[in-house]
Amino acid sequence: MFKSVQKIISLLEDRTLEKGDYIFKEGDKDMCFYIVSSGKVEINQRTNNGTQKTIAIIKWWDFLGEGALSRTKTDQIRPANAVALEKTNLLVLKREKFDDLLRNDPETALDFIYKILEVTYVRLRHSNAELVTLYEVWRLIGLYLDDLNTLAYKILNQIREVTRSNNALMVITLQLLFTQFAKR
Repeated sequence: MFKSVQKIISLLEDRTLEKGDYIFKEGDKDMCFYIVSSGKVEINQRTNNGTQKTIAIIKWWDFLGEGALSRTKTDQIRPANAVALEKTNLLVLKREKFDDLLRNDPETALDFIYKILEVTYVRLRHSNAELVTLYEVWRLIGLYLDDLNTLAYKILNQIREVTRSNNALMVITLQLLFTQFAKR
């Protein structure tokens, strides 16, 4: 095992980033695997409305860019941005060096891949749990959506009626409506 670790270390290149520097941007073609040896990296992705959503924070001795080691070398387009949150040091494994390792020392390459898979499996389980939670929230919203729409309609109609007369009645009516809805 120690020999395998030494072999992998010998293939890595150092890279230093300052706060705000990009490792890669969404849409970039990049063929490198990165290990954060110090600092923090934010993985974020542009949403449909153009804002950036943080997907993960990669910290000390965690990795990113594992897709670059897959067999599909062509069109390795990054699906997200990776940006340094502070001064960050990286250990970089280029795809070509990994391919050489795979040809010359497949056992070490396989050990390395297994370690990456272990971490990726934990990340996937976490993502699955988040998706199940989101599904449950949307399911609950769906169950009560009609009630919420009905309540909103009743409130708006009451506001319309009450504002034609006086404000004290409006407050009492709204309180009654919310009390009735809360009892359901």
